[in-house]
Amino acid sequence: MKENNNVCSFVGTQSNSQVSSGTFFDILQGIREQIEIECFNADDRRQAEEIAMIIAEIFKLPSNAEIQISGNKLSVAMVREIYSLLQNEHVAQVIDNYKKLDYIVNYKKTYIRTALYNEVFEHESRFINCFNTNFPNFFQEKRRALS
Repeated sequence: MKENNNVCSFVGTQSNSQVSSGTFFDILQGIREQIEIECFNADDRRQAEEIAMIIAEIFKLPSNAEIQISGNKLSVAMVREIYSLLQNEHVAQVIDNYKKLDYIVNYKKTYIRTALYNEVFEHESRFINCFNTNFPNFFQEKRRALS
């Protein structure tokens, strides 16, 4: 996505193979493009940059290394595959969730790694859950109206 009058429009993301080759700074630039770093507002941009560096670090680690995610050791190769699906909205949600924490995170990088990984799997479910919580009778009323 590219920013255009504060509106970002989709231009695609880099593939896993494109992002995982090159120097750390080459990879970091690819991650910045993948998560559309220019679309973050000034308040969130610094944290988005930190997150981009955390993601880039994963792409520089050896594929056969293991990393802890949600208390489980996973191969870096698998984590890369999941991280290659990250988009701007995933990172924005991780930033928003981090802002809402009411406790001190002692291992921020570990927390962010896990939050990013889980966000890929849980992003859409959060919206469904939020909608159902805010409008509990919506589908029941719609079914009655159709009957």
